[in-house]
Amino acid sequence: MLPIYEGGPAILSKDVQTIAATATSFVTARAPHSGHGLHNCEQFWHHISTHIRQPSRTWPIIFLGGNNGHIGDTITDAVGALHGRQENESGSAFHHWMLEHQLFAPATFSQYHTGQLDYTYVTPDGEHCTRIDYVALPRALHFESIRTWAAEDIDIATQRVDHLPVLCHFVLKVFKPTADFASRHVHHILGSDASFCRALQDPERLHDLHDGINLPPWHTDPHGTADALAFQTQRAIRHIHIQPSSRRQPHKTHLSDATWHLVCTKKFLFKQLRALKRTRTFTILQVLFRA
Repeated sequence: MLPIYEGGPAILSKDVQTIAATATSFVTARAPHSGHGLHNCEQFWHHISTHIRQPSRTWPIIFLGGNNGHIGDTITDAVGALHGRQENESGSAFHHWMLEHQLFAPATFSQYHTGQLDYTYVTPDGEHCTRIDYVALPRALHFESIRTWAAEDIDIATQRVDHLPVLCHFVLKVFKPTADFASRHVHHILGSDASFCRALQDPERLHDLHDGINLPPWHTDPHGTADALAFQTQRAIRHIHIQPSSRRQPHKTHLSDATWHLVCTKKFLFKQLRALKRTRTFTILQVLFRA
């Protein structure tokens, strides 16, 4: 139940999940070494991508674990030159996976990594040391500071030095609008008159707003979709804000209040049915094209 930031939403148990596991490895902990071949290494990271694709649309990806790979001789946005080693097949698969998801390994950049240790793994004979464990952070986040280091006082083995964990401490910039800014923003959109807010309390007006917005064809590019939805929303809001309520001004003034109420109820239910049919059609198309 720790908050993501002070005063922010809490990290719940449902937000932490094991993507996949076997008897010897967890997909967020240890990737295949290069002895398994490039194809198996790429398949491993592809398997992770298929599981995180949906949550990654709304949540940043932070990877922590061992990928049993060497990186550093090929410099990109994901990998820096600090303590670089010749990239092997496992490292290459991990490198491309970070580029795919716009991540970077801060321990490979001199401006982030501290300390003299340039390795995280010691061979059983103690003669060779190498770096195969990484933390990967999203490039899209706004970081105040980032610091990584290999901890010498923590080890998962009890008989000898085996793995040295990579630790990462970072501070994020969080932009939260003040209540005064939010009220000014709403005032700017709706104006000084609160009639629009009152209009949306009418279920018929609310359905008019929903009915005035139609999804563009599925093949439309994201920018065109956003422009079309923005235009339709603005047009629907103007219509709701300006047009008088049909309940107050029936077209046939000789109708009794009870009859007019039935007419309005039928109109409301008809629009609701039409919206449900449109949603059903859209859902079927989504299932067909994502299958």
